[in-house]
Amino acid sequence: MISVLICSRDGNYAQLKQNILMTCGVPVEVVAYDNSRDRLGICAVYNQLLSKCAGEICCFAHDDILFLKSGWGKELTNVLAQPSVGLVGVAGCDLISRTAVPWWVVGRKFTFMSVVSSFDRTGKPRQKANHRKSGLYPAVILDGVFLAARHEVFRTLSFDETSFPGFHFYDLDLSMQISKKAALIIDCNIPIYHASEGKYDLSWQNDLQSFLVKWKTVLPACVSFRKAYEVASALEMCEGVYHATNRNLCESTRYFLRAMLRDPLQLPLYHTIKKLFFNSLLFPSTSD
Repeated sequence: MISVLICSRDGNYAQLKQNILMTCGVPVEVVAYDNSRDRLGICAVYNQLLSKCAGEICCFAHDDILFLKSGWGKELTNVLAQPSVGLVGVAGCDLISRTAVPWWVVGRKFTFMSVVSSFDRTGKPRQKANHRKSGLYPAVILDGVFLAARHEVFRTLSFDETSFPGFHFYDLDLSMQISKKAALIIDCNIPIYHASEGKYDLSWQNDLQSFLVKWKTVLPACVSFRKAYEVASALEMCEGVYHATNRNLCESTRYFLRAMLRDPLQLPLYHTIKKLFFNSLLFPSTSD
């Protein structure tokens, strides 16, 4: 059986629960926590729910997603039946820097998503960033919009409530913990709809620093098959974005130019800067 664990911000998860029951395709239970009053950190909620669920596979889902394709439960079961696989998600990347920027800043070449954020006038889905072709892709970190692992994984580890008491970086931290022992997979055979975008407020920035400090000895991290010049270019881009967010235009320009000289075919500058403005990273909000 599959257990889907949900930390509900307002107690309104009826639509998601119905969607899960209709699309999973294998026996499933929904174990939710109404966090509207307690406002516990998401690590604390997930750790509590792990002690209550009965499934052999545990999924962690944001409360504002919907599954767009039936049979995802069987897909997850097949993927997680491989002993070498430790964690599965629908968004993530195969390179993460040690610079204080969002994970997706490494560029389209390194990011993988099976997430729809809106629909056009004809009803055709618009994908976030770059929706890859169906398939399985190795990763170094996975986004928490949807995650799945065998229940047995949590016999030896848990969500880090101490380092991440809020709602950010629990997913990247879990990814790093599990990647010590098993592979991380982005499954683009499971398309989902996600109603909201990330929130890059002061809490996010604080948790980012906690993550970088905790994992400083292993960052940056990358899958083994990436070419050295591609990785170097992406890491230079991350440095450029960091300096841009701190309004150091001279340094940011220097890093951007170095990144494109290392890998002229990547040219991630336009995409990255456009995304920065859309998410207000150049002018981050400090309100919740």
